[in-house]
Amino acid sequence: MQITEENREPALPLAGSNLSKNGFNVGDVVTVEYSENKIVISKIDGEQAQTFKKMVENNPTLLKLSKEFNLDFLVA
Repeated sequence: MQITEENREPALPLAGSNLSKNGFNVGDVVTVEYSENKIVISKIDGEQAQTFKKMVENNPTLLKLSKEFNLDFLVA
């Protein structure tokens, strides 16, 4: 996979079989950690995932805002 340019920013397309063959499914809640030359995507299960899903169910515009403003959600 090669990093491409999208909206003048580096982009890495992660979708479809790239995710599903590694155990990720639609609706999963994940964390993304960045460090020098490394990106780690991990599934969140349990109480944190349920908290996030309830938060989005109660206010669906959160996902739209997160995409629009490139925001990350941290659920403690």
